[in-house]
Amino acid sequence: MTYVDKLIELTALQTTNTLEKLDYKSNFASVIIINILLIFILNSYHFHLFRSVYW
Repeated sequence: MTYVDKLIELTALQTTNTLEKLDYKSNFASVIIINILLIFILNSYHFHLFRSVYW
C-alpha cells in the first residue's frame, strides 16, 4: 500500500461519507464520478512522478 493508494482510499471514503450525510441515494452517481476522476488525476500524477524518477 503506497502513500498514493492510501490517499485515494481516504479521499474516496471521505467523499462517500460527506455525500452519505446529505442524501446517499441521489448522490451515489456523484460519488462514483468523483472517485473515478480522483483516480484518473492521481494516476496521471503518479505516472509523471514515476517517469521523473526512472527516466
